[in-house]
Amino acid sequence: MNETSADLARAPAWLTRFLQACLALLLIRQVWWLLFGPFNVDEFENVQIIWLWRHGVWPVRDYLHPHLIVYNLLLAPLFTLFGAQARLLGAVRLFLFPLVLLTVWQAWWIGRRVGGEAAGWLAAILFLAPPLVGYSLSEMRPDALAMPLALGAVMCFLVYADRGAPRRWLLGAGLLLGLNFLFTQKTIYLALVLLWMFERYHFRVQGWPLGRRLRALGSLCLLAFGPVALAFAAYFAAGFLSWEQLLVLSGNALQGIPAALNWSFKFRILGQYALTAGLVLFFGLWGLGRLVVRRDAWRAMRQPGALLVGLFLLVSGAQTLTMSLLFHHLLVLPHLFVSVLAARVLRQRAALLAAAVVLLQIVVPQAIDRALLTPRGEQMAAFRFVQERVPSNAPVLDSYRGYGAFRPIVGRLIYFRPPHVGGELMWEKSKQVVRLVAAERFGAVIKDASFDFYPESLRRLILQHYAPSPRFADVWLPKGKPAGP
Repeated sequence: MNETSADLARAPAWLTRFLQACLALLLIRQVWWLLFGPFNVDEFENVQIIWLWRHGVWPVRDYLHPHLIVYNLLLAPLFTLFGAQARLLGAVRLFLFPLVLLTVWQAWWIGRRVGGEAAGWLAAILFLAPPLVGYSLSEMRPDALAMPLALGAVMCFLVYADRGAPRRWLLGAGLLLGLNFLFTQKTIYLALVLLWMFERYHFRVQGWPLGRRLRALGSLCLLAFGPVALAFAAYFAAGFLSWEQLLVLSGNALQGIPAALNWSFKFRILGQYALTAGLVLFFGLWGLGRLVVRRDAWRAMRQPGALLVGLFLLVSGAQTLTMSLLFHHLLVLPHLFVSVLAARVLRQRAALLAAAVVLLQIVVPQAIDRALLTPRGEQMAAFRFVQERVPSNAPVLDSYRGYGAFRPIVGRLIYFRPPHVGGELMWEKSKQVVRLVAAERFGAVIKDASFDFYPESLRRLILQHYAPSPRFADVWLPKGKPAGP
């Protein structure tokens, strides 16, 4: 089912070469971030989980963690090879970098499928160009494996629709969705859209009777939801999981976030995205609007790839706006759909316009967001300093730096984040933190921007018992006796 006409599939040779050169430059930037870009706190947390279970402390059973441990199990061999050292973080990024290339290739493939050869190159470039999105793509977290699997299911559907519904592609889509859910359940709404598209295709295009459609849908659902259901059952059987914990684990969302902080934080993240991806967003929404008004295409299921991308954008955009807390990496998948639709629109315009948009989208955000190009040398020097100065049996009070990795945790939360996480767990942890600070049992206190949101009594205790280290102003060490249990 070809979605592009012959004239749209062809593009001027100079445009193709220009787009390929731009994509090569963006991939070089990704390599730079891989080798020198600072690490996100989630990257520290994911290796901390491995360290904790090797010391008998398990996620979900002993502390709150919103993901299954499948991702961490895959990283365990790297932990064995490199040990609890700072270089482990770089090794994990190197290990996952092929997935970055795979995701960019998938953006190219989907763009090409729905808009022609030039649209494929445009989609890959527009996807990778905004620094916030490109850098988030380079960070190691479960989403790094979940996204290629979810996009693989989308690709299976497009091949399935193009080749007249061979069964192996339907089963492949279900299997990839199932594997995706082992890493994150945030893609549940996208999976439901994909299942609906399979059903509409079987009904509108293939004309299958109800019984056959239900059998196909049942096979898809079994493959898509069976693996994660078995994983949850294993958690229950091991005594790790309660029904309350299941709600948190399946929702992948932090609870008890103050509404005012929630929306102010969202607006800040969305503002940064709009500032650095404005052109992509404009043309992507233009393309979405053109799809929405074409009712005949929806009824006849013509151009299923473009329709599917448009639906994904609508659903993922709504999900992003309603999530408890929004971070940059949660914009990566919606931005991919925006990029595909934008590429489809630009390919139908003059080649010079497409080239100008690409050039502006690459150059302007780099000037706006230079902070992301800060090397990680100072960050890793501070982390190594903490590792050297803090005894292995002493916890580190940390919120958003991740320097408490490879050290014990306090309570049922890895980090201390009173401004963002509320409820009984944080209240209980606050009482434990106060006691340990007063006794100087924390090996270090990491003073970041969230310090101003700590309870005033706790801040006074920290100032009384801890002082900045001589080299790193954000690493505070005990004034009195060495830290320890």
